[in-house]
Amino acid sequence: MLRVVVAVLLMAGVAGCSSFRKQYLQRADISEEERDAVRRRKLLIGMPEEGVKASWGKPCEAKTETTADGQKARWMYCAKCPRRVREFVTEGIQPVQCKGEKLVTFRDGKVTEIRE
Repeated sequence: MLRVVVAVLLMAGVAGCSSFRKQYLQRADISEEERDAVRRRKLLIGMPEEGVKASWGKPCEAKTETTADGQKARWMYCAKCPRRVREFVTEGIQPVQCKGEKLVTFRDGKVTEIRE
């Protein structure tokens, strides 16, 4: 019974991600270049935050700051998210170090830098 519940929850989560991607790709206000990038799970300079989520999913960690120059944000993606994956050590539960880190920087909601 537990396996069935877990399987249903996993399917719902996967369907939700692909559903968001499909909805984003059907939008009339995105360029063919951006549409192609999302299909190939790539990012473009100038891409909006929603495009990044459609391409790479939710970030592992997101930080935002507001300055006189506008709003800046930095999203981190990694193969093993420290907040989701944990390992037991003698002192207790410690976060796993991030593996395969990718950083995306935004200014006013648009990608300005991509580090893979």
